[in-house]
Amino acid sequence: ALLFAVSMGFYEKGEIHKAYRLLEEVTINSSTPGKYNNVLTLWTLEQNEPMRALGYADYAIQQEYDAARLTRAVVLTETGNLNEAIAAWDSVLHTTDTINVLLASRMKNVLTWPANWKLTLSDEDKYLFGRYRIPLTDSLVF
Repeated sequence: ALLFAVSMGFYEKGEIHKAYRLLEEVTINSSTPGKYNNVLTLWTLEQNEPMRALGYADYAIQQEYDAARLTRAVVLTETGNLNEAIAAWDSVLHTTDTINVLLASRMKNVLTWPANWKLTLSDEDKYLFGRYRIPLTDSLVF
């Protein structure tokens, strides 16, 4: 617990490499490695490295850390792999956390919405659609 707190302090101070190195050591020696791999996933997403984050998320899932389902769905969405992201959001739909179920339902709806959509989406959903479904180079659909 102390090493985890120290790694969080390093991360907060911007000493990212030290934080990763220490948290990876904590993860290896922990009885709950999925929890720490999930934190590494979140940090890596924050560092704008979704492909690297996917590795940590997969480790957390393999270690049966249930909260990592949501994190993995976010990571897959950020990587642009929509088919796998939709499947991951579907797995979040089958959890007991009602807030996560609502989020998963919204994300799955946005990711599967037809490309020839009409203005029937909420403003929040339009933002998500624009972020995850419209390439930056496509000004016509935007």
